[in-house]
Amino acid sequence: MSRKLIIDSSAQILIVALDDGERNELILSDNKKHNQVIFPIIEKLFDVFGIGVDDLDAIYCVVGPGSFTGVRLGVAIANALSQGKSIKLYAVSKLDVLAYEARDLDRIAAVDAKHDNYYYAAYSKGNVSPCAIGECDGRFIRHYNCIARIVDTSMVASEYARRLLEYVTEVGIEPVDVLSPMYLKLSQAERELNAKSAEYRIMPMALGHLDEVVKIEQDSFPDYLAMSEQAIKDEIHNELGEYYVIVKDDHVVGFGGFLTISDEAHIMDIAIEQEQRGNGYGKILLQYLIERARNLNLSAMTLEVNVHNVVAISLYEQCGFRQAGIRKKYYDATDDALLYWLRFGNNN
Repeated sequence: MSRKLIIDSSAQILIVALDDGERNELILSDNKKHNQVIFPIIEKLFDVFGIGVDDLDAIYCVVGPGSFTGVRLGVAIANALSQGKSIKLYAVSKLDVLAYEARDLDRIAAVDAKHDNYYYAAYSKGNVSPCAIGECDGRFIRHYNCIARIVDTSMVASEYARRLLEYVTEVGIEPVDVLSPMYLKLSQAERELNAKSAEYRIMPMALGHLDEVVKIEQDSFPDYLAMSEQAIKDEIHNELGEYYVIVKDDHVVGFGGFLTISDEAHIMDIAIEQEQRGNGYGKILLQYLIERARNLNLSAMTLEVNVHNVVAISLYEQCGFRQAGIRKKYYDATDDALLYWLRFGNNN
């Protein structure tokens, strides 16, 4: 008997299910505050089956595409429940679920991304894995409607939930060590930032960037403040972290990132290679982090800065941050830190 917990928090309707191979129970919630109801729902299902989290064999979580905030919630909870336990994790694509029922046809699964834009995946007859995946506008969907079935994305939540259960119980997918959200679409602001200059790219920080990132970190901060190589590696794997590098000619010229705590982004680090300072990369990277935080529907961004770092203070104030306090002798019990906040009033 294999007990599976299934979570999909990627849309307005939260779906949580439990399946033990002989029966399944499904709960749908239209409460928009998924974070307030998801744990009580999971506990209710455990009570129905008379089990606890330690009795689970697997957790299947829909990792996208969908609401950035919703996807991150489901991923974080699945990772947390499995931590330190012998529970296997499975990442499920909503597009694969939508396309599964029509697997005997050439087909395209599409999820509405608003404003006549879509997340899509194309599948050939008999295959459950896509041959193409990405984002597109409505013209693409309408054009291909004549040569491949467009899977209906307007189905009611209960019908989609049935398909999700069917997919999880019938399709063999490989487990993963840690779940990560599947993001197919950048915000308009993020696209504009990346389009400002063809000479650089911004991408998620990965282990392949580690050596260059460590050197920039050590060159930018005193020993007592600089993160160690292991600390940076830990941040790359931190599910609450958003860390990015800015790359020019396949060389890392800077990096930065924040942690999500509650609904706020706490900037942990921004550093630019010494030879590239003064070229605007710090501002580009900070603006990118701000847009990422907005895109994740966070309410504010905060940071601390050394009272003597006038260059950084000027940059933060140019980007809309305002001083909100002071931490006495914060740096090495000597220098004060200024506390800055940037609040995203349009997210509330």
